[in-house]
Amino acid sequence: QEAMATQQVLPLEQLVVGARVRVIEAFESNPKNKIKLNVGVMGSVIKVDDAGDALIYFELENTSTKQWIFAKNFHKFQVDKKRRLDADKFVDGAQVAVLEPFMSNQKNNRMELHAGLIGSVVKI
Repeated sequence: QEAMATQQVLPLEQLVVGARVRVIEAFESNPKNKIKLNVGVMGSVIKVDDAGDALIYFELENTSTKQWIFAKNFHKFQVDKKRRLDADKFVDGAQVAVLEPFMSNQKNNRMELHAGLIGSVVKI
């Protein structure tokens, strides 16, 4: 029951950037480059547009993809409140999504971190 307390179905409220979501009702993503999203697929919201639709980065079985999801389909997701990211509250273990490309700042092996890349905070 404790796990259930951290999860909630979103009937009409908007998803926010950083939210972790799980598909609870299979459906197809928006028409352009659509894919079927099966029950259990996990994703991270990386952008919400002015119309309230969300760009979500999904981790699929053998690949990952970014898909636009219309707000009318938000009720087909469950949000994991424990993993929601507040931009000003980075903590060890938090899941993060790159929203805009930038160069990492490590001394060796610097690399570009591209939009949609998902990672976990290891140490602050």
